[in-house]
Amino acid sequence: MGIDEAMGSIPDGARVLIGSGCGVPRRLAAALAEAHQRWHRLDIVAGYLFEPLDLFAHTGSPFIITSLHPTPALRGVDPAHLRTVPLRYGDLPLALGPGGVHAPDAVLVQVSPPDRDGRCSLGVSVGGLVDAVRTAPLVIAQVNASAPYVYGDGELDRDDVDLFVSADTPLVGMGDGSPTPVVDAIAAHAGEISDGATVQIGVGRVPDAVLAALEHHRGLRLHGGMFTSGCRRLVEVGAVERVCVAAEVMGDAELFAWVDRNPAVRTVSARTSHGLATLLTLPRFVAINSALEVDLAGAVNGEFGDDGRLVSGPGGLPDFVNAALASADGTSVIALPARSADGERRRIVASLDGRVTLPAFLADRVVTDRGVARLRGRSLPERRLALQAIA
Repeated sequence: MGIDEAMGSIPDGARVLIGSGCGVPRRLAAALAEAHQRWHRLDIVAGYLFEPLDLFAHTGSPFIITSLHPTPALRGVDPAHLRTVPLRYGDLPLALGPGGVHAPDAVLVQVSPPDRDGRCSLGVSVGGLVDAVRTAPLVIAQVNASAPYVYGDGELDRDDVDLFVSADTPLVGMGDGSPTPVVDAIAAHAGEISDGATVQIGVGRVPDAVLAALEHHRGLRLHGGMFTSGCRRLVEVGAVERVCVAAEVMGDAELFAWVDRNPAVRTVSARTSHGLATLLTLPRFVAINSALEVDLAGAVNGEFGDDGRLVSGPGGLPDFVNAALASADGTSVIALPARSADGERRRIVASLDGRVTLPAFLADRVVTDRGVARLRGRSLPERRLALQAIA
């Protein structure tokens, strides 16, 4: 089918969900911008974005943007036509499913080329998307030769998609970031992980550096929101013994080629990757995530920048921290530099002034380049002393 016909199938006033992360269907998203005069209003719903969408140039006429995970890619969007929703990643299936508050009328996704049986894969972005794909009234898929076929919940039959549009575009990439002495020091302190543990890592250089510090471990499991180049390295050196489970694959073209039909990786719905019932069955679950600030009670800010602007969402952080603390042998690690990159501001602060992503009662371990503060079960004065020692 042609692009024009596909755009013509989207009714005026519809709520349109666009694949996000490294799975943005770039050609379909650009086509919305090119055809913007077709509609008086379209409500666009998107998750984590690494780069702005072309349609942001037409917000208000006709596009109204709802972000389920704000990122710096949204900075150019007119605030009058932007809604940001603080939403846990694990809540996406309910929010986007039938009767959900953001249930779409149409979904635009990217898929791998169909195989001989007509099956294709959502590839690198599955967790928050697949439930909507299976229930939305209209699904339009960009068939992209660059998109890998990844086993798991994102495998689709031809009948799961209403309209196919062929368009080969590079996938959105996520760089690993360069290691620094500070990041390496944090990773060294955070590496108190035993063989046989189940590890979840968040977005950022710090969690990825922690993975690098685990290359001599054995019997690890990887289960979480994302599979990265650091995860791949652990598989290749033999540190991981089971199939890796993730909601998203985030990395570069080399990683995307590596996961193509690779039985070592399985992408799943957020119900599985972030669902408490599943996470509680995992042995020695260790959740490793980064943050922007931690206060002296142990509360965490993972969303607001130094200027008070919203720069991120809660994402999977609450899901994984809750699961780690609910497990008899689980551990939550919040890792961050002791100071800002310019050295001017401390990341361990007296108070978060309402910028709280995780309340203090969920505090476990906080790690900076200056050491580890073990907070679980400790009094407020004890927490204050422990955190001041690593500030």
